[in-house]
Amino acid sequence: MGNKRIVLGLLAIIVLGQIGITFWTLNGNSRQILHTLAVDLPKLHGRGGQDALQSAWLKLRNYMIKTAELAKQFFIEPDTGQPTVSGLILAGPAEFKTMLNQSDMFDPRLRAKILKVVEVSFGGEIGFNEAIDHSSDILSDVKFIQEKRLIRKYFKLLSQEGTESTDSNEKQVFAVAGLNDTLYAIDQGVVETLIVWENLGINRYVFKNSVTSEIIIKHLNHEQEADRNNFLDPAISSELEVQEVRSFLEWSAHIRCEHESVNNQSLEGSQFCRGLGGIGAILRVRKYRSPGTAFVKIGTVSVKIVRMKDEEDGEDEPKLKTIYVFGK
Repeated sequence: MGNKRIVLGLLAIIVLGQIGITFWTLNGNSRQILHTLAVDLPKLHGRGGQDALQSAWLKLRNYMIKTAELAKQFFIEPDTGQPTVSGLILAGPAEFKTMLNQSDMFDPRLRAKILKVVEVSFGGEIGFNEAIDHSSDILSDVKFIQEKRLIRKYFKLLSQEGTESTDSNEKQVFAVAGLNDTLYAIDQGVVETLIVWENLGINRYVFKNSVTSEIIIKHLNHEQEADRNNFLDPAISSELEVQEVRSFLEWSAHIRCEHESVNNQSLEGSQFCRGLGGIGAILRVRKYRSPGTAFVKIGTVSVKIVRMKDEEDGEDEPKLKTIYVFGK
C-alpha cells in the first residue's frame, strides 16, 4: 500500500473524528468537502462495566455502517458500479480507521482504492490537513501538495534575513511579499519565482497625463477602481487618459522568471492569499555593498540601513532597521 502513487485523477479522503466524520475530494489543487456526519464516537476503554463497553461497540459499529454507506454513495458510480476516484485515504484515530478498513461493511471496490491509512489527532479540516501531510510521500505529483511545499519554502525564505555584521551593514533578502515589494523586484530583474494567487483581483493601468504627457502606471484592485480619485491627476484634478488596462495575471505572465499560480484552499495557501495579499516572489540572491553610500544592494533591491535608539532603556546601541526604497 505504501508504494502506491497517485499521479492524476480524483482522490477521496475520509476523516473520522471524535465528533464528526467528513468526506472530501481532492483534484489537482482543488479540494471539496462533500458531507459531514455529526457523531459522538464512544470511548472504547472507558469505565462502566461490560454493558457500557458492549453499548459503545454497538454505537461505533452503527457509525461505521453509516460511514461505509456514505462512502459508497459518494465514491461509487451507480450506473457503472465503478469507483469514481483514483485513490482513497482513510484518516482517524487508531481504532476507528482500522475498524472501517478491515470491516466487511466497507465496499471492497473502495478498499482496493485505498492508498494509505493514516492516524490523525483531529477531525474536520484540521484532520484533512493532517491526512494530506501524512500522505505527502505518495502524493508528490498532486498539485495541492506541490503548492503547500512551494509556499512553505517561500515562507521560510521570507523569514530569513542574513546579516554579516552591524559594521558591514550587509544583508540578504531571499523573498519579498506584497504588491509594492514584488513590483520593485520585478523592475530590478531579480525575481526567480513569481507566486501569484490565481484569483488575484488586480489590474494594471497605464495612464497618460494629457497636460504633461507623463506616463503613469497604477495597479488597482476592485475597491480602488471604484474610487474616482485614482483616475485623476492630484495636482490639477484633471482626468487621466487610460492607455491600457490588463490584469496583473496577464501582464506578469510575460516576465522572464518561473511562474507559480496558487489558490487559497490549503492552510498555507490561505495564509499567503489573505495575509500577504496573494502576491510574492522568491529572489535570485546576490549580495554586495554599494561603496561610499548608506545603501546596500540586496539581489539588486535597494535597502536603507539605519541605526535606531532603544526607546526602552535609552541606550544608543546599533540596531538595524530595513527600509525598502521604491522608485528610481
